[in-house]
Amino acid sequence: MIKTTVLAAAMLGFTAMPVLAEYTVKGYISCANAIAEDAHESYREYNKWWLLGYFSARNYETKSLKGNGVPDEDVYQVALNYCKSNPAGDWDDAAIYTYKQF
Repeated sequence: MIKTTVLAAAMLGFTAMPVLAEYTVKGYISCANAIAEDAHESYREYNKWWLLGYFSARNYETKSLKGNGVPDEDVYQVALNYCKSNPAGDWDDAAIYTYKQF
């Protein structure tokens, strides 16, 4: 009985531990490329979807609703404007910046 109780307590303690929120960017895109891709509808949409996915993941992580109710195109434009002002940056930098604006 004690062995079962200790095991159950250990499992409960393990599941209650905070999860580290780390991520790896896949498919690196520079700001210069994001600006160029804005002229092509399919690439533009892919970049917008990636950005919105970033928002969803960060909101899930932080239990927030940043960007909720804001048109997707407006969110995308903030990120694109970041890239236009910071051409040496990348789309991940733009996503981080944009998320912090909301």
